[in-house]
Amino acid sequence: MNENQLMGYLLVLFSIVFFLLCICYICFGGDKQKLPANFLEEIKKAYTRSGNVRDMLVLLKKHYPKGKVHKRILSAEKYLLHSRYRDFETTFKYLADDTKHPELKVIYRKIMKHEVMKQRRLRCKEQDKQQQENRNKQTVTGKPQYVSSNK
Repeated sequence: MNENQLMGYLLVLFSIVFFLLCICYICFGGDKQKLPANFLEEIKKAYTRSGNVRDMLVLLKKHYPKGKVHKRILSAEKYLLHSRYRDFETTFKYLADDTKHPELKVIYRKIMKHEVMKQRRLRCKEQDKQQQENRNKQTVTGKPQYVSSNK
């Protein structure tokens, strides 16, 4: 084996190792952003206050005025406003691409379900339960109980 063949084998070996390291970096989240500890609660609060995804992003943008989370919020808002499809699922992927967080998936599903129900003009089960509780209170006390709805 001469010196040129040895150098060729070492170059191929180095290329393969470099390629595998790049794949590991991409697959195991070299660029993924850790979410702030209170991010889930802030999403819930923002959606409850605003009632829609676009305004939720505006509220989140005010709450996180700088940093990587702010950039993610801007990306999500830009996608929602200017993309061809403007779907909520991709908007949430722009917002926080942390699929290992099960609570985040649950929150996103609830928000998407609520948005679909608003589009179809369907009532939420939570609203039905609240109205039933109000009726039960009214029959017990004899006075109507008024509860403001978040629309």
